[in-house]
Amino acid sequence: MTDAHTRHQLSILVVLWLGGFFLVNSFFGITIALPEIQRDFGTQFSDLQWLSIMGWVTMAALSLPFSRLADRLGRRRFYTGGLVLYAVGSGLTGVANNFEVMLIFRAVMSIGLAIAMPLGPAIAAAAFPERRGWALGIVASSMAMGRAMGPILGGAVIEPWGWRAIFLSNLAFGAVAAIAAFLLIRNIVEERRSEPFDLKGTIALLIAFPCLLIPITRGPQDGWSAPHQLVLFTIAAVGAAAFIMAEAKARSPLIPLGYFKNLSFSAAVGALSISSLATFPVIVFVPLYLKASFNLSPLEIGLWMTPLAVSTAVFSTVGGRWSDQMDPRSISFWGLVLGVLGLAVYAMLEAESAYVMIAGAMVLRGIRGGLFTPANQKAAFVGAGGAQLGMISAVLASLNMAAGAIGTSIAVAVHESRMGEGVSFAEGQQVTFMIFVPIMVIATSIALLGRPPKTIPASEAPAKAPA
Repeated sequence: MTDAHTRHQLSILVVLWLGGFFLVNSFFGITIALPEIQRDFGTQFSDLQWLSIMGWVTMAALSLPFSRLADRLGRRRFYTGGLVLYAVGSGLTGVANNFEVMLIFRAVMSIGLAIAMPLGPAIAAAAFPERRGWALGIVASSMAMGRAMGPILGGAVIEPWGWRAIFLSNLAFGAVAAIAAFLLIRNIVEERRSEPFDLKGTIALLIAFPCLLIPITRGPQDGWSAPHQLVLFTIAAVGAAAFIMAEAKARSPLIPLGYFKNLSFSAAVGALSISSLATFPVIVFVPLYLKASFNLSPLEIGLWMTPLAVSTAVFSTVGGRWSDQMDPRSISFWGLVLGVLGLAVYAMLEAESAYVMIAGAMVLRGIRGGLFTPANQKAAFVGAGGAQLGMISAVLASLNMAAGAIGTSIAVAVHESRMGEGVSFAEGQQVTFMIFVPIMVIATSIALLGRPPKTIPASEAPAKAPA
């Protein structure tokens, strides 16, 4: 490998790190702005939640169709386009003059997020075929760092300049990331295929995911048995059945069902989905817990969450490197074991717990994400051809977001029922997160399943396009 080739690979990785950090940091940093937005627009909290719900639903529903198009037409152009769309949508959101217009521009942001975010790991996997785990670890560290640093940077921007500054700064950062992606992500191996697009599967997916996630995220506020909730759940079930039937018959399905015969792929998908359901709510609850128990400012909350950011970033790189040297299932397993411990410690936090215990819970949560994410991605990618990398990455991203939304809704529902009994915020979340500990144990067991094959049998992979 020449020095020029190595420099080119590293430049791609730098761009992907910046892009991943930008997308995730801004997505989670916006949550800090919600109280200010509610004050300026006089919006009810139930309506305000749509700023977050929209991102979850759009990411879950659109990632896979866009990634399949990117596999056919070129990941670089879709990745760059997604960054541009997200940045432009963010800038427009920052100048919205009412909440309804803001939701429209937030939808534009969410579509850009759904396009770009899953393609980062896919491009990294294609650019570093011999050091895939290490490259995936670097990209995972950018997203993890962005997720953890979002509240810190968001709080630092809001205090002097207000909530609009978050969105306008995203426009500037996103423009830089998009230009860098356009100029530097070149000459990567992309096995494009001239295949028909799975329109029936896409329509079924666009019906099933939103109709499942919207009532789940609205359940704590609207009631699980409300008539409109039941209607949406029914439509979701019909859409899911239609999606499976469409995939079984499609010439070029969004998800080739034969992939699920590969136990390594199925185990990676299962472990990710279940662990995301259990651990995603921690990111949502930590700022609320710190505010309720210690009355911290947004910036102080972000600074208190620094151990989560640092531990995740450090161990994402370590986990990626180790997964190149050892069985990635083992790395995933030990990451989830630490995740179980982290949940258990977090579930024991009280209103006046010492900071060392709070930081310990966040460090364990950070190490879990750092070790598990790149190793689990590598296990899912094992045996996949270059043309399937975008699809697999999108499956993982969609299920991560969907499971996280479901887990957060469950956590909110349980916590609100406890708060209704007159307990403190900390006491309410103790019961909430103890429920998730055995769920994490299940995810930990699943991570060890399967022996990664060298290749996915040709009969189970999509047919190659003619030369």
